[in-house]
Amino acid sequence: MCVSCFDTSEVRIRSQTNGLPSHCYGSPKDVPAEVEFDWTVNWMHDVTNMDTVPEAVNNQEDLNDLICNIMRSKDDNIPSECNYKKKGGDTMNTAWGFATTGMMFFSGLSAEGVDPFYPAVYADVYEPSLFTLLPFVYDTEDVEKVDWCLGHPQVAGLMHYHSAPTCRADATYINDKSGAMDRDLIEITKEVYAASLKYRSVLGVSKDGRPIYTPLYDNGKEYADCDVDICNGIMIGGHYSYVSTLFHPYIMGCFGPGSSPELYQQCSTNPRLCNVQYADAKWGMTLSATATAAMIAINMF
Repeated sequence: MCVSCFDTSEVRIRSQTNGLPSHCYGSPKDVPAEVEFDWTVNWMHDVTNMDTVPEAVNNQEDLNDLICNIMRSKDDNIPSECNYKKKGGDTMNTAWGFATTGMMFFSGLSAEGVDPFYPAVYADVYEPSLFTLLPFVYDTEDVEKVDWCLGHPQVAGLMHYHSAPTCRADATYINDKSGAMDRDLIEITKEVYAASLKYRSVLGVSKDGRPIYTPLYDNGKEYADCDVDICNGIMIGGHYSYVSTLFHPYIMGCFGPGSSPELYQQCSTNPRLCNVQYADAKWGMTLSATATAAMIAINMF
């Protein structure tokens, strides 16, 4: 990844990457797909000088529609004041930006619209005890597999992360490991960063021109749920920035600034919980057309 800056009426940066990691990787594909991303954007545009309405959410439906929307990271949703300009190459609407390792940061959502590591009963994801005769229906035990750097490829082979990669803290962490990571995401992230990178460092750059910081700071402190807004944004040194967290959405939930309601997104069992407790309820239990048809067929025989 290459980031360069230049000064016009406002400081701007140019970000370029081929999407390939600077560390070793574990992938079911022989070679990760190479991409070309090249864009310019204002660097840390002053959020007090934005006419675009911030992501001010104050009810459950709007919060779900925002944070549980896999396309919220598309280029069209970048605030116009950031002056994002794609110079060439590919478009990746499911990416918030890029890590300093060169790989993309995807949203904290799987293709099924839930947290890929702590999925909730939401949208087209169900309890494993239900629909046992429908193996093609996703349930809450369908946790996405990642390598020991916490990255993996999507169907086209594009490598990406959904959370802070362990190999940003320790590039050699994956070297003596093989297969899919088989530990708890929160546990392994805290362990590796506490050992190798427990002070605030740049983790990546967002498409709206802001730094994304590592999950620990000040000798190993974690960001608390109420420290960040719903976009995972926080003011640092007078500038609105993003921080990676140990709770969903992990990297970013929207292009900020956002509000800080005492609500949580219902597509994750590990959501931001600011002055609210998690209730193990079942959300969005509406069968897809495929599942409904299959259930009807089963009941006929």
